[in-house]
Amino acid sequence: SRLSDGGMMERRHSQPKMRRGPLPQVVVRNFIAEVEPNILRAWLKIFDPEYRFHITSDQFCMGMERAGYAGDVYLLFQRLDTDNSGKLTLDEIDEDAAKLCLTFKQWCVASFESPLDMVYRLSRGKDYLSEEDFKLRCRLFDWKDGQEEWLWKGVALHNEEYVRPEMLKWMALGKEEHREKEELKKLAMKVHAVKIRERQMLAQALPQFKPYLKR
Repeated sequence: SRLSDGGMMERRHSQPKMRRGPLPQVVVRNFIAEVEPNILRAWLKIFDPEYRFHITSDQFCMGMERAGYAGDVYLLFQRLDTDNSGKLTLDEIDEDAAKLCLTFKQWCVASFESPLDMVYRLSRGKDYLSEEDFKLRCRLFDWKDGQEEWLWKGVALHNEEYVRPEMLKWMALGKEEHREKEELKKLAMKVHAVKIRERQMLAQALPQFKPYLKR
C-alpha cells in the first residue's frame, strides 16, 4: 500500500512474477561439464579446436548436437548471442576461463618461435612434451598466471600422455595471426609517417605561395 496524491491509502496489487528458466550460459556450462568437466577442454573439443575462442552459430549448434544436447540449439544460441553478432565467444560462457585462456595463448605466441620451439624448450630438448615438464617449466619462461594443470587439459586435448609439435596447430595459427597484426601495424605506421611528411612539406611550401595568392 502507498499514499495516493489525495492522501487516501491506495493498495497496489503486486503482479505475480514470471518464472524463468536458467540463464543460457548456465545451461551450456552444465551440459558441457557432463561431457568434459574441464571447461577449456570441453570448449575446444566440442566447438573450437583451433583455439580461436570465438565460434559461429553453425559451429555452436553442430557441436552441441554432436555432444548429445536434446534441446533447441538454435534458440539457445539466440539467447546467448545478445549482441546479435552471429558469433559466440568463450567469455560469453565463462569470463574467467576465457581471460586465462587468452592470456596463455598470447604468452605462448610471445615466448616461443613455433610449436617445435615451445615443445623443445619446455621439454628440455625432447621432441615431445609431458605434463610434468609443462607444469614445472612454464614458470621458468615467465608464465605468471598459474593454473598449469588446468591449462594442460587444453594442450593435451584428447588426454594424450605426451604432446608433440604437430598437435599444437593452434599455436602455429596464433603465430601467423600475430605476424599479420605486426605487418598491419608496420604498414599503418608507414602510412602515418608519409602523411606527416606531406603535411610538413605543405607547411614549408605554403609561405612561398602566399604572395601569389594575394594577387
